[in-house]
Amino acid sequence: SEKLLSVIDKESEHDSVEIKDVLARFTTDVIGSAAFGLECDSLENRNSKFYEMGTRIFSTPSNLFKRFLKSTYRDISRKLKIKLLSEDIADFYMSITKDTVAYREENPNVKRNDFMNLLVEMKKEKIVTVEQIAAQSFIFFLAGYETSSSTMTYCMFELALNQDIQEKARESVLKILDKYDNKFTYDSVSEMNYLDQCVNETLRKYPVVTNLQRTAVKDFKIPSINREISKNQQIWVPVYAIHHDEEIYPDPEKFDPDRFTTEEV
Repeated sequence: SEKLLSVIDKESEHDSVEIKDVLARFTTDVIGSAAFGLECDSLENRNSKFYEMGTRIFSTPSNLFKRFLKSTYRDISRKLKIKLLSEDIADFYMSITKDTVAYREENPNVKRNDFMNLLVEMKKEKIVTVEQIAAQSFIFFLAGYETSSSTMTYCMFELALNQDIQEKARESVLKILDKYDNKFTYDSVSEMNYLDQCVNETLRKYPVVTNLQRTAVKDFKIPSINREISKNQQIWVPVYAIHHDEEIYPDPEKFDPDRFTTEEV
Protein backbone atom coordinates (compact mmCIF):
# COMPACT_ATOMS: atom_id res chain seq x y z
CA SER A 1 0.00 0.00 0.00
CA GLU A 2 2.92 2.33 0.71
CA LYS A 3 4.27 1.56 -2.77
CA LEU A 4 0.81 2.32 -4.20
CA LEU A 5 0.77 5.78 -2.57
CA SER A 6 4.28 6.45 -3.85
CA VAL A 7 3.32 5.50 -7.42
CA ILE A 8 0.15 7.64 -7.29
CA ASP A 9 2.22 10.60 -6.02
CA LYS A 10 4.68 10.15 -8.86
CA GLU A 11 2.07 9.65 -11.61
CA SER A 12 -0.12 12.53 -10.39
CA GLU A 13 2.67 14.94 -11.26
CA HIS A 14 1.20 14.66 -14.77
CA ASP A 15 -2.23 15.98 -15.76
CA SER A 16 -4.12 12.82 -14.84
CA VAL A 17 -3.73 9.30 -13.48
CA GLU A 18 -5.27 6.22 -15.13
CA ILE A 19 -6.33 4.85 -11.75
CA LYS A 20 -7.73 1.54 -13.04
CA ASP A 21 -4.33 0.67 -14.48
CA VAL A 22 -2.55 1.64 -11.25
CA LEU A 23 -4.96 -0.38 -9.10
CA ALA A 24 -4.76 -3.41 -11.40
CA ARG A 25 -0.98 -3.37 -10.99
CA PHE A 26 -1.47 -3.03 -7.22
CA THR A 27 -3.81 -6.04 -6.98
CA THR A 28 -1.42 -8.02 -9.20
CA ASP A 29 1.34 -7.40 -6.66
CA VAL A 30 -0.86 -8.15 -3.63
CA ILE A 31 -2.26 -11.41 -4.97
CA GLY A 32 1.01 -12.43 -6.61
CA SER A 33 2.53 -12.19 -3.14
CA ALA A 34 -0.34 -13.92 -1.29
CA ALA A 35 -1.05 -16.67 -3.83
CA PHE A 36 2.37 -17.37 -5.36
CA GLY A 37 4.68 -15.90 -2.73
CA LEU A 38 6.39 -13.73 -5.37
CA GLU A 39 7.39 -10.08 -5.60
CA CYS A 40 5.86 -9.13 -8.95
CA ASP A 41 6.89 -5.42 -8.99
CA SER A 42 4.00 -4.56 -11.32
CA LEU A 43 3.38 -1.23 -9.59
CA GLU A 44 6.78 0.12 -10.48
CA ASN A 45 7.16 -1.85 -13.70
CA ARG A 46 4.16 -1.76 -16.01
CA ASN A 47 5.91 -4.30 -18.26
CA SER A 48 6.14 -7.02 -15.59
CA LYS A 49 5.35 -10.50 -16.94
CA PHE A 50 2.84 -11.16 -14.17
CA TYR A 51 0.82 -8.04 -15.04
CA GLU A 52 1.04 -8.75 -18.77
CA MET A 53 -0.36 -12.27 -18.31
CA GLY A 54 -3.14 -11.12 -15.99
CA THR A 55 -4.20 -8.42 -18.46
CA ARG A 56 -4.21 -10.86 -21.38
CA ILE A 57 -6.54 -13.28 -19.58
CA PHE A 58 -9.26 -10.61 -19.38
CA SER A 59 -8.65 -8.85 -22.69
CA THR A 60 -8.77 -11.83 -25.07
CA PRO A 61 -12.22 -11.73 -26.78
CA SER A 62 -12.29 -15.47 -27.59
CA ASN A 63 -12.13 -16.27 -23.88
CA LEU A 64 -15.68 -14.97 -23.35
CA PHE A 65 -17.13 -17.46 -25.83
CA LYS A 66 -15.01 -20.30 -24.46
CA ARG A 67 -16.07 -19.42 -20.92
CA PHE A 68 -19.72 -19.56 -21.99
CA LEU A 69 -19.23 -22.99 -23.56
CA LYS A 70 -17.29 -24.33 -20.57
CA SER A 71 -19.90 -23.19 -18.05
CA THR A 72 -23.03 -24.03 -20.07
CA TYR A 73 -22.04 -27.14 -22.05
CA ARG A 74 -19.48 -28.84 -19.83
CA ASP A 75 -19.61 -32.34 -21.30
CA ILE A 76 -19.32 -31.08 -24.88
CA SER A 77 -16.46 -28.75 -23.86
CA ARG A 78 -14.57 -31.67 -22.31
CA LYS A 79 -15.03 -33.81 -25.42
CA LEU A 80 -13.86 -30.96 -27.64
CA LYS A 81 -10.94 -30.35 -25.23
CA ILE A 82 -11.68 -26.63 -25.10
CA LYS A 83 -9.12 -24.69 -23.05
CA LEU A 84 -9.69 -21.25 -21.59
CA LEU A 85 -6.02 -20.34 -21.55
CA SER A 86 -3.54 -20.15 -24.39
CA GLU A 87 -0.55 -22.46 -24.02
CA ASP A 88 1.96 -19.71 -23.19
CA ILE A 89 -0.21 -18.32 -20.36
CA ALA A 90 -0.80 -21.80 -18.92
CA ASP A 91 2.92 -22.60 -19.21
CA PHE A 92 3.83 -19.34 -17.44
CA TYR A 93 1.69 -20.05 -14.37
CA MET A 94 2.73 -23.72 -14.26
CA SER A 95 6.40 -22.76 -14.50
CA ILE A 96 6.33 -20.19 -11.68
CA THR A 97 4.35 -22.61 -9.50
CA LYS A 98 6.89 -25.41 -9.99
CA ASP A 99 9.79 -23.03 -9.33
CA THR A 100 8.16 -21.64 -6.17
CA VAL A 101 7.22 -25.07 -4.80
CA ALA A 102 10.73 -26.40 -5.50
CA TYR A 103 12.32 -23.40 -3.77
CA ARG A 104 10.09 -23.79 -0.69
CA GLU A 105 10.81 -27.51 -0.47
CA GLU A 106 14.56 -27.01 -0.84
CA ASN A 107 14.57 -24.17 1.72
CA PRO A 108 12.33 -25.29 4.61
CA ASN A 109 13.55 -22.37 6.74
CA VAL A 110 11.84 -19.90 4.37
CA LYS A 111 8.42 -19.37 5.93
CA ARG A 112 5.74 -17.05 4.57
CA ASN A 113 2.25 -17.09 6.00
CA ASP A 114 0.62 -17.20 2.58
CA PHE A 115 -1.66 -19.35 0.46
CA MET A 116 1.27 -21.07 -1.25
CA ASN A 117 2.67 -22.18 2.11
CA LEU A 118 -0.61 -23.94 2.94
CA LEU A 119 -0.60 -25.75 -0.42
CA VAL A 120 3.06 -26.81 -0.11
CA GLU A 121 2.29 -28.30 3.31
CA MET A 122 -0.65 -30.19 1.76
CA LYS A 123 1.65 -31.48 -0.99
CA LYS A 124 4.00 -32.91 1.65
CA GLU A 125 1.03 -34.87 3.01
CA LYS A 126 0.22 -36.01 -0.55
CA ILE A 127 -3.18 -34.26 -0.47
CA VAL A 128 -2.45 -32.22 -3.62
CA THR A 129 -0.12 -32.44 -6.61
CA VAL A 130 1.98 -29.60 -8.03
CA GLU A 131 -0.53 -29.31 -10.91
CA GLN A 132 -3.37 -28.86 -8.42
CA ILE A 133 -1.33 -26.24 -6.56
CA ALA A 134 -0.91 -24.36 -9.86
CA ALA A 135 -4.66 -24.56 -10.53
CA GLN A 136 -5.62 -23.38 -7.02
CA SER A 137 -3.11 -20.51 -7.04
CA PHE A 138 -4.24 -19.45 -10.50
CA ILE A 139 -7.92 -19.38 -9.46
CA PHE A 140 -6.96 -17.42 -6.33
CA PHE A 141 -5.16 -14.91 -8.55
CA LEU A 142 -7.94 -14.78 -11.16
CA ALA A 143 -10.70 -14.24 -8.59
CA GLY A 144 -8.94 -11.36 -6.88
CA TYR A 145 -7.03 -9.46 -9.55
CA GLU A 146 -9.75 -7.98 -11.78
CA THR A 147 -12.58 -7.97 -9.21
CA SER A 148 -10.63 -6.03 -6.57
CA SER A 149 -9.17 -3.44 -8.93
CA SER A 150 -12.57 -2.80 -10.57
CA THR A 151 -14.30 -2.40 -7.20
CA MET A 152 -11.66 0.03 -5.93
CA THR A 153 -11.85 2.02 -9.17
CA TYR A 154 -15.65 2.40 -8.99
CA CYS A 155 -15.47 3.22 -5.28
CA MET A 156 -12.93 6.01 -5.90
CA PHE A 157 -15.07 7.24 -8.80
CA GLU A 158 -18.14 7.54 -6.56
CA LEU A 159 -16.16 9.15 -3.71
CA ALA A 160 -14.86 11.71 -6.21
CA LEU A 161 -18.44 12.48 -7.33
CA ASN A 162 -19.78 12.60 -3.76
CA GLN A 163 -17.41 14.82 -1.80
CA ASP A 164 -19.55 14.73 1.36
CA ILE A 165 -19.38 10.91 1.47
CA GLN A 166 -15.63 11.05 0.76
CA GLU A 167 -15.12 13.42 3.67
CA LYS A 168 -17.22 11.25 5.99
CA ALA A 169 -15.20 8.17 5.00
CA ARG A 170 -11.92 10.00 5.56
CA GLU A 171 -13.00 11.32 8.99
CA SER A 172 -14.14 7.86 10.11
CA VAL A 173 -10.78 6.32 9.12
CA LEU A 174 -8.76 9.05 10.87
CA LYS A 175 -10.88 8.73 14.03
CA ILE A 176 -10.24 4.97 14.24
CA LEU A 177 -6.51 5.35 13.46
CA ASP A 178 -6.26 7.88 16.30
CA LYS A 179 -7.65 5.22 18.63
CA TYR A 180 -4.94 2.75 17.48
CA ASP A 181 -1.89 5.09 17.67
CA ASN A 182 -2.13 5.81 13.95
CA LYS A 183 -1.40 2.19 12.98
CA PHE A 184 -3.12 0.07 10.37
CA THR A 185 -3.69 -3.21 12.21
CA TYR A 186 -6.15 -6.05 11.71
CA ASP A 187 -8.28 -4.65 14.57
CA SER A 188 -8.20 -1.04 13.39
CA VAL A 189 -9.16 -1.93 9.82
CA SER A 190 -11.93 -4.22 11.13
CA GLU A 191 -13.50 -1.23 12.86
CA MET A 192 -13.64 0.93 9.71
CA ASN A 193 -17.34 0.26 9.27
CA TYR A 194 -18.19 3.27 7.12
CA LEU A 195 -15.42 2.40 4.66
CA ASP A 196 -16.89 -1.11 4.54
CA GLN A 197 -20.30 0.41 3.77
CA CYS A 198 -18.76 2.37 0.90
CA VAL A 199 -17.29 -0.83 -0.58
CA ASN A 200 -20.59 -2.70 -0.15
CA GLU A 201 -22.54 0.09 -1.86
CA THR A 202 -19.97 0.06 -4.69
CA LEU A 203 -20.52 -3.69 -5.14
CA ARG A 204 -24.27 -3.10 -5.03
CA LYS A 205 -24.20 -0.46 -7.76
CA TYR A 206 -21.38 -2.00 -9.81
CA PRO A 207 -21.44 -5.79 -9.23
CA VAL A 208 -18.25 -7.28 -10.68
CA VAL A 209 -20.16 -10.40 -11.72
CA THR A 210 -23.45 -9.31 -13.28
CA ASN A 211 -24.91 -12.82 -13.51
CA LEU A 212 -24.26 -15.93 -11.43
CA GLN A 213 -24.59 -19.43 -12.84
CA ARG A 214 -25.37 -22.35 -10.57
CA THR A 215 -26.43 -25.97 -11.06
CA ALA A 216 -29.04 -27.46 -8.72
CA VAL A 217 -27.77 -30.49 -6.77
CA LYS A 218 -31.30 -31.66 -5.91
CA ASP A 219 -34.97 -30.95 -6.70
CA PHE A 220 -36.15 -27.83 -4.92
CA LYS A 221 -39.52 -26.11 -4.73
CA ILE A 222 -39.55 -22.33 -4.41
CA PRO A 223 -42.50 -21.69 -2.03
CA SER A 224 -43.13 -18.03 -2.93
CA ILE A 225 -43.79 -18.68 -6.63
CA ASN A 226 -44.78 -22.36 -6.52
CA ARG A 227 -42.10 -23.25 -9.05
CA GLU A 228 -39.80 -26.27 -8.92
CA ILE A 229 -36.13 -26.37 -9.88
CA SER A 230 -35.07 -29.82 -11.05
CA LYS A 231 -31.83 -31.53 -10.11
CA ASN A 232 -29.00 -30.65 -12.56
CA GLN A 233 -31.00 -27.70 -13.92
CA GLN A 234 -28.88 -24.58 -14.58
CA ILE A 235 -29.92 -21.40 -12.81
CA TRP A 236 -28.97 -17.86 -13.75
CA VAL A 237 -29.16 -15.27 -10.95
CA PRO A 238 -29.51 -11.75 -12.45
CA VAL A 239 -27.32 -9.93 -9.91
CA TYR A 240 -27.26 -6.56 -11.67
CA ALA A 241 -31.04 -6.52 -12.08
CA ILE A 242 -31.60 -7.40 -8.40
CA HIS A 243 -29.16 -4.69 -7.29
CA HIS A 244 -31.00 -2.08 -9.38
CA ASP A 245 -34.54 -3.14 -8.46
CA GLU A 246 -36.33 -0.13 -6.93
CA GLU A 247 -38.46 -2.38 -4.71
CA ILE A 248 -35.31 -3.70 -3.04
CA TYR A 249 -33.05 -0.63 -3.29
CA PRO A 250 -35.06 2.63 -3.61
CA ASP A 251 -33.43 5.18 -5.94
CA PRO A 252 -30.94 2.55 -7.15
CA GLU A 253 -28.74 4.95 -9.15
CA LYS A 254 -27.94 6.95 -6.01
CA PHE A 255 -24.69 6.04 -4.26
CA ASP A 256 -25.72 5.71 -0.61
CA PRO A 257 -23.45 3.79 1.82
CA ASP A 258 -26.13 4.20 4.53
CA ARG A 259 -28.01 1.33 2.85
CA PHE A 260 -25.46 -0.89 4.63
CA THR A 261 -25.58 0.34 8.21
CA THR A 262 -26.09 -2.44 10.76
CA GLU A 263 -29.74 -1.43 11.21
CA GLU A 264 -30.48 -1.39 7.46
CA VAL A 265 -28.77 -4.74 6.87
